Amino acid sequence: MWSGRIITVFAAAGIAGAALSIDSVLAAPPGGGTSATRFSVVELPVKGDPVALGERGPSDAITVPILSDDAGRSSAAFAKIDASTRAVLAAGFLPEPPYVDPNDGMFKNGPSSPFDVNALGEIVGGASAFDPDSTGDPSPTQAILWVDDGARYSYVPLPMFTNTTSSIARGINNWGDIVGISQGITNWTAVFWDADSLAVVDLNTAATAALGWELRAAYDINDAGLIVGSGRLNGVVRGFLLDRQSGSIWPVPLIGLATSNMAYKISASGRVIGDAWDGDGVPYGTNPNYYRSYSWSGPGTNPALLTSITGNTSLAVGLNDLGASVGNSIVPSDGLFSEYVPTLWEFDAQGKVIATDLKTAISKSSPYTLRSAGGSTNDGWVTVAGRKAVKGKVSYPALLLIPN
Repeated sequence: MWSGRIITVFAAAGIAGAALSIDSVLAAPPGGGTSATRFSVVELPVKGDPVALGERGPSDAITVPILSDDAGRSSAAFAKIDASTRAVLAAGFLPEPPYVDPNDGMFKNGPSSPFDVNALGEIVGGASAFDPDSTGDPSPTQAILWVDDGARYSYVPLPMFTNTTSSIARGINNWGDIVGISQGITNWTAVFWDADSLAVVDLNTAATAALGWELRAAYDINDAGLIVGSGRLNGVVRGFLLDRQSGSIWPVPLIGLATSNMAYKISASGRVIGDAWDGDGVPYGTNPNYYRSYSWSGPGTNPALLTSITGNTSLAVGLNDLGASVGNSIVPSDGLFSEYVPTLWEFDAQGKVIATDLKTAISKSSPYTLRSAGGSTNDGWVTVAGRKAVKGKVSYPALLLIPN
């Protein structure tokens, strides 16, 4: 699929062949009572926040993109795991394009961030990259595709529009189609990069404009080519579901007292998750910044509320093809979010949403504290940012929760 592309290649620092650290836990069948331990905790050999989780690829490998600050700055990292043996196939930092350090004018590797991954292990995100044609910032944030050739990762800077100040890639499907955001001097634009040519396309068309839409951010795309994101519909922030092939676009229905919403993830079947809030400052819950997440099965249906474990804000960020979502319930303090409670949302046979505090679904003897959830697979694996304290030494590893 990548033939004909000009790719700048750097080897990624890696660790291969290591065994994963797995908590010793008692496996228990579903419904085994309050003493049942639902997940084993697996520590990945990279510190940081795992932001997504790929499905099993052709070689039975799964890829976890990780936002790590272990290099002294925010950097894109990864871990590749054999889904059957749970052995580490490779891990380390993803290669970064050179950028000009504004402090001394020297070429260096700058900050980078991953956002999504597909079953082939292809990762998208952004990095500060040198742009010799820039008339402003010589190293704007640029959308990046990281490609796994089986031996190492290489990076592809994705094209930007003329007069673009920065760009970021937010979602990729298994065909290699990519969506994201292009930022100009005065506005954001939702964009699409074609898998074959990588040409950048503005998702705003005459048809969407005629319906009152200004599409400002594209966050995810499924294998059917359905795209979700956020924009302004007649001036109001709304989430959208776009079928680029037919040109059809649907606003995500509002839920509860919300006046605005966004759409972040879409599954293979077209289920969408996102957040809703009251954009006019009237309390939606307990304060004006009270977000609530939803799960929506598509046009003609109403969204289901993903209730917060804490009774306050809920923020869903990951979604699998079975309809399960992961994210975080928030405990606000003095008007600021102070604590994340990693949360799993599932539907029972009657369609009722069941919220599970993931901290209660691991062994009580585990040395890990779960800080925030990031992604989920169809096998029920979940990525979580963790905290580990052993003999007074604290670390912040990326974790996998694997069902027993």
